[in-house]
Amino acid sequence: MNKPAAQDPASSLFEDRPIVLRSALVWLLLFFIVFISFTLPNSNPATSRWDVLTHLPYLLLDLVDPLPIENPPPSGWSYFSQRFPLIGIALAILAGAWGLGQIITRLVKIPLAPFSAERTVFAYGVGLSAVSLLTLGGGLLGILSQWLCYLILIFFGVTGALFACSESKLKTGTALPWKFSLPDTITHEVLFRAGCCLLIAPFVLSMFLGSMLPSTDFDVLEYHFGGPKEFYQQGYISFLSHNVYTSFPFLTEMLILLGMTLKSDWLTGAQAGKLVLMSFSLFTALGVFATARRWFGPNAGWLAATIFLTTPWTYRISIIAYTEGGLSFYLMASLLSLILTIQVLRIWSAPSDETSTSEDARSSLWSYACLTGLLSGSAMACKYPGVLSAVIPLGLALLGFSWWLLKDKKQLRTAVTLKLAAIFSIGTLLAVGPWLLKNLVETGNPVYPLLYSVFGGVDLNEQLNIKWKNGHGMEPLGLTYLANNVIDVTMIPVVSVLAGIGATWSSKQLWKVGLTIAIFAAFLFNLTIATSALSGNNTYLNELSYSRKLATSITGPEIMQLNQMKLGAKQVVLSVGDAELFYAEFPVIYNTVFDHEIFQQWTAKPESDIPNELLSLKPAKEIKQKFKEEHIVYVYVNWAEILRYRLTYGFTSYVTPPRFEQLVKEGVLEPPLLNRYSYRKFDSFRTDEQKEILTWAPELIVEREGERYFITAQIFPVAP
Repeated sequence: MNKPAAQDPASSLFEDRPIVLRSALVWLLLFFIVFISFTLPNSNPATSRWDVLTHLPYLLLDLVDPLPIENPPPSGWSYFSQRFPLIGIALAILAGAWGLGQIITRLVKIPLAPFSAERTVFAYGVGLSAVSLLTLGGGLLGILSQWLCYLILIFFGVTGALFACSESKLKTGTALPWKFSLPDTITHEVLFRAGCCLLIAPFVLSMFLGSMLPSTDFDVLEYHFGGPKEFYQQGYISFLSHNVYTSFPFLTEMLILLGMTLKSDWLTGAQAGKLVLMSFSLFTALGVFATARRWFGPNAGWLAATIFLTTPWTYRISIIAYTEGGLSFYLMASLLSLILTIQVLRIWSAPSDETSTSEDARSSLWSYACLTGLLSGSAMACKYPGVLSAVIPLGLALLGFSWWLLKDKKQLRTAVTLKLAAIFSIGTLLAVGPWLLKNLVETGNPVYPLLYSVFGGVDLNEQLNIKWKNGHGMEPLGLTYLANNVIDVTMIPVVSVLAGIGATWSSKQLWKVGLTIAIFAAFLFNLTIATSALSGNNTYLNELSYSRKLATSITGPEIMQLNQMKLGAKQVVLSVGDAELFYAEFPVIYNTVFDHEIFQQWTAKPESDIPNELLSLKPAKEIKQKFKEEHIVYVYVNWAEILRYRLTYGFTSYVTPPRFEQLVKEGVLEPPLLNRYSYRKFDSFRTDEQKEILTWAPELIVEREGERYFITAQIFPVAP
């Protein structure tokens, strides 16, 4: 007698339990109620999800048919061609990285077809990590050039493609696995996948267009873009004593630098690099798809990828140049690699009479362990916390499973576990080691500026270390802290996998209908959040030069004023308080809040054991001579930034308005230039900010048209 066709095991568990189905639908409803009761994270001003829901029809209507505005900016699809050079540069980087990744995964002997989803994820991951390290090497040697970078990327792209095609022919019998043909019949499966693509499309299009817009985020302009800009302008990578952030591992920032080099322009090249960083989300989605599909079927994979790509966080992190997109990708990729490692370990540890099977499994085991190390090390190369969210937990998990699964092979247990540890460590060090070595050589501290009390570090002291720890310090290392670091970044990719699995556990019609309604409602809600101003700049098709001017006016109107002065190559601006200077088109000397204050070093008498506020100015002649030596023509002071720092990280009390008034009186500086954008109503500040202003800088409060204003910034010309 023929047996009935096997059902999906997850579905069969609940197929005859309608009570469970109804309970699941009730849970979805309760979750929805709780979900909309919270405010949106990181929203300023705070916006509740309920407010978004109640205004959903109007927000969607504005998205489809926006209201006309007076004097609209130049915008439309006619300006899309301006993005072609950015797209071309991004494609060159991605093609070269994929080709190099195919070569590396072949050398490591990953037993997957080269064009499979899993192999593509791994090739992309190790390839971009390797391209980043090559950029670092070229920058340290001072040999980065446009033609050399293009030549290397083209070489790796072509070589990797040839290797992949030849390897695919050996494994599958065909060089190219793609078949471009329409299905003979329109099945439910085809409709389901088409529906997923329709849901994904507006999000991916918005990510694509949004990632090419100029950035307005503080951290991006301060060091994610600012650091590569300085490296590009000076022609090589070196230790920047005035910007402590540039000593971080810079995997993603090297891709920004590569974009600048290929474009031969730091401004537009940064936007091309940001487009490359956007692709991290697409390949994270591919990893999510591959993970869910491999163990729970294609429908789970499609839904998991759809859920991930339609999440507002994914959109938001895709249009800004933060490291979290890369970190999240490498966590997902290394987790997938770890799961494959454990799967091979189970096969090899199981009793088997076939020697060939055991040998193949052993070879694959070492390959996947090395790959897991490369990917988790790349997570740390994106950001130091990657050691806590990827390297340590994944390494411990690998060793723990090895020890447990080999309990019946005690004669091999210790040797295999130690070898896995060694291979994983080697892979990790290959990916992150160059960054640690660079810091060790430059500063004497491999994890500069962290662990100053252990390793020390040039250009740091205990006072700066305390300030750093107060602002960015790590909590005591423990299981709770490790768990929080893992959850903090992988929650969305991992939960997307789990959601895709959970969504396909039943084939009941009631469940499918309820699921369809829930997914479509979430799609509308998330699309509204992602593509509205709630998630950042959404002027996707604005003329690019207009967008850059707009971004500069938003982030630094004083920077725009100085740009318009068209300063020469030997006319330098000294910035006090402001390190968000990416859009500065003039030479500038600055420091971050966690570095030594340059203005104080240049103008204050070096007196020890005296509070900063009591320090005396150097003689006017000496200060003028220093300014002349450094070619300083303007001193730009951002009082609003200094106020923010005084209430958060701390700022030297030496910098006060009377200090600059004294420099004006002594003929070092001239009275400040007027800027109509450098005023803010005093009543608009918080109570604690108002108290700080009245205590620290009452001189900056002026009255205009019967209202009090705070002067947010000043530009002082240097006296001749």
